[in-house]
Order: sequence, then structure tokens, then C-alpha cells
Amino acid sequence: MILLADAGSTKTTWAILSPGYISTKDADGINPIQMSKDDIHRRIAPIFDADFLKICPDEVHYYGAGVNTTSAPIMQDVLSHFFPSSIIQVYPDIMAVAHALSNNQQSLIFIVGTGSASCLWDGQKILSSAPSGGYLLGDEGSGSWLGKQLLISYMRNEWPKDLQQAFWDTYHLTMDDIIQQVYSELSPNRYLASFVPFIHTHRQHPDMQQSIMHSFQMLISRHLRYYQHQNMTPLHNTAHFSGSVAYYFQNEMRKVCSQQISVGYFCKNPMNQLIQYYQQKWNGLKTQNM
Repeated sequence: MILLADAGSTKTTWAILSPGYISTKDADGINPIQMSKDDIHRRIAPIFDADFLKICPDEVHYYGAGVNTTSAPIMQDVLSHFFPSSIIQVYPDIMAVAHALSNNQQSLIFIVGTGSASCLWDGQKILSSAPSGGYLLGDEGSGSWLGKQLLISYMRNEWPKDLQQAFWDTYHLTMDDIIQQVYSELSPNRYLASFVPFIHTHRQHPDMQQSIMHSFQMLISRHLRYYQHQNMTPLHNTAHFSGSVAYYFQNEMRKVCSQQISVGYFCKNPMNQLIQYYQQKWNGLKTQNM
């Protein structure tokens, strides 16, 4: 039995995979850069539900936001506490998208959800990853980025009157309310991203459309420039996208990409395709052993 996890800052999707059986469960998000070990423990504990996880899995494959060389050992340690007899692998979240969507082909992989990230994938491993920087130092085009641009424009009264009024009618937030929320939230990136539904509702407004397109242009151009500075050739690769922002704004993303790179698949959450990836690996191993 294999236990899979696709963990974002907002939501974690867990899946149990065994021959003839698949079960999934959504739980709170996990990010080891932003959370203590105790917080992570509390967010993993609910999966030990009698209706979901009844026995210790043989393998645990954890794909997570905030996983890097520093935080990966933290997640390894936490998972080992829960699954002491399991083989545990910890990967950055972008590898879930690579495994799920690339079909083992050289690709550009993007995650555009609460945050944003990308990597250049050779079909088997990551060749290079553009530094994300998180919501303070990067995350262009993400939910937190879009939300931040929205709030800045609202507070400075830059939107046309109809958009300003629509925002007030929806949220009834003053400038003081916004400042208080942003700087007192435990997860300000999630708070900023919580305004994406408003942006999506009003995405056809010319001013909102311009803001969305500019945000995505920043994402694509900066990440492509990074790989070009690494003497790599991202323009020859197909780009695949995962994450709620990429999924719900895929028309805008396609328009931005059309002048620079070819676009492949979009998915909101890679778990279904990730399950298929592990099923194919399983079937391949069975075939080799026959």
C-alpha cells in the first residue's frame, strides 16, 4: 500500500493506493517553512481516521509546498514519527506536477496557486528551479500576488468606481481593516489569496483583465529569463500548469504564453494524474517480475 500526499499551503490531498483500491481525503495545508513541527503534527493527525487510514502503508510519497534542502529533513522526521516502518520519500510539490503531467517528457512545469513556482524537467529529474522567494520576494502571478495587487489598487482608489464599489459591497473592508488582517494573520499569503474569487468574478472588467494579464506576464517572463540566464533552452519545451489560479484563469494564461512557449496540460490538483503515474509504475514492475 502506498500513501500519497500533495500538500499545498492551503490544502493537502492524501491518497491511499493499493491494488484494486483508491481512497482520497482532503485536509489542512502544510508548509514546513511557515509552520512549526507541532503545527505539522496537528495537520497530519486527522488522516488517522478509521474510514481512511487503517494500517501503516508500505511507502509514503510526500509532495509538498515549502520543501527544500532545509525543510525536507523536517518533513522526513515528522512523517517517520507517524509511519515508523514505512519507506518515506519527500519531494518538492512541483515534482508532483512533473510526475503527473509530463509523461516523462522534457517540460516546463509551473505551479500557480496560493504561491507560484516552476522548474525545468528533463523527463526524469529537475534540471533547474527558478527561486520562488515566497509571497514577500516572489510568487508572481499567484493567488497571493493577485490578491496583493487588488488590495493595493483598492486602498489607493485606483480602480474605477464600479470596481471599488463592488469590492466594498462584497467585503466591507476599510484600509485599516486590511492592514490589520494582512499584518496579524498567521498565514498572510492565504489571506491575500482569499480575494481570488472576487478577481475571477470580475475578470472580464477591462481593468481587472489588464491586472491579471500583467501578473501572468511577470510570472512567465521572469521565470523564462531565469532559465535563459542558466544557459538553458526553456522555449523549446511544452509548459504544463497546476494550481487553482492557473486552472481557473487558463484562458488568460494561454494568451500570455502564446507569444513565448507552447502550452500543454492544466490541472487544478495533480492527485488524480499522480495516482495514475504510480499505477503505471506498479504495472510496469509487475510486468518486469513476470
